[in-house]
Amino acid sequence: MDDTEITAKVRRQLIEDRRVKAREVEVKTYKGIVTLGGFVETPEAKQAAEMIAMNVNGVTKVGKMVWS
Repeated sequence: MDDTEITAKVRRQLIEDRRVKAREVEVKTYKGIVTLGGFVETPEAKQAAEMIAMNVNGVTKVGKMVWS
């Protein structure tokens, strides 16, 4: 699976989860490492986004995250 496919899958999973405002989260993937960033309303939403990314097939690691 290539990075573009991984990014698309992470985005789809974020959109389906009501805890995360997916439009406010940027997803980048490089060699299976996903980096998330953006705006979240609660620490729980941040944790949910990270867990969602980790559980997507093809993700080897969730890298540094930049959150506001």
